[in-house]
Amino acid sequence: RILQLCEDGNVLRGLERFTGPNNETMRYTIRDAAVVHFHLHPEVKASPNVDGQGCIIEARSGERWLLSSPGFEVKLEESIFFARLAGPCPIWQINISANVCKTPEINWTLQRLDS
Repeated sequence: RILQLCEDGNVLRGLERFTGPNNETMRYTIRDAAVVHFHLHPEVKASPNVDGQGCIIEARSGERWLLSSPGFEVKLEESIFFARLAGPCPIWQINISANVCKTPEINWTLQRLDS
């Protein structure tokens, strides 16, 4: 994983790179699907972007961010947050899926909106 934060803090770029043993190129197997998960805090709202390649994340303060990954399907799915004293609660997670033999790298961007 490579992360790059822009100087003004409004954009975080990420690269997920998948390799085989010893950094070899992945070969096709029945298990070549990979999913990058972004688990969201329980107080954060999220909704899918119109193009299906991103999700809008909104904090309680009203601050909004777009998590996008052009060329990949970005899905918003249910998950569970276990780290609360009151017990588990439902949350959202954003998932980006890829066939790592065909596409061994997933680029994504988290960008502040309304700035």
